[in-house]
Amino acid sequence: MVHTNIALASSSNGGQCKADGVICVCVCRRLGIGTALVRRAEEWCVARGAEHATMATTESNAASLALFTGRFGYAPFRRPEFIGHPVHAHRLPVARGHRVFQLPPEVAAAAYARLLPPQDAEFLPADMPALLAHKLTLGTFVAVAADGASFAVLSVWDSTRSLSLRVSGAPALLRASLAALRALDRGAPWLHLPSIPDIFRPFGAYLLYGLRLSVPDGTALLRSLCHHAHNVARKN
Repeated sequence: MVHTNIALASSSNGGQCKADGVICVCVCRRLGIGTALVRRAEEWCVARGAEHATMATTESNAASLALFTGRFGYAPFRRPEFIGHPVHAHRLPVARGHRVFQLPPEVAAAAYARLLPPQDAEFLPADMPALLAHKLTLGTFVAVAADGASFAVLSVWDSTRSLSLRVSGAPALLRASLAALRALDRGAPWLHLPSIPDIFRPFGAYLLYGLRLSVPDGTALLRSLCHHAHNVARKN
């Protein structure tokens, strides 16, 4: 299976087009279906005012890279890394002295406008206020220190409704071991065991975006925010 994402950047009128999940199963490869899908997606987004297109794929996905860089003329310009953290059965602590608040979408938009000036941000969505108010943005959270000298901010996007992942090919012993660890973590959360969710069945993820912080305590505050986001994800 080939899986790629195409993201169309926002246009001058503030609209944003995004197509997720261009998939070609093995039996349908080399029939021009992937090409037709990409062309139709681009036409659909251009008709809605998109001016730029980006796509993301893994470095090892030679078929996807060949399709976009060869046939469609896309040029590599970034090699981002996505880092993740499993959602444990137990809660993660927010540091003592750190206060976490949720900002209303309009306040979050004003804050990001000051923290992300256009000259300092690449591909900043023109419709940032709409993105922050979208139903899949679960909230924008800010953490402040007790003395008010530092802060950290991030927003949480629920991608579980649009993208599912699953790990396959794991040996039975590993599956059983992780299941036992999950059960123990649920039964004795005070042990703070590093359990891993059942990734062998379809699962989703929360995307943390718009991360910003200030010195001197911004790193510790951001850790508290990530712990808060983890605890929000536990409820999903």
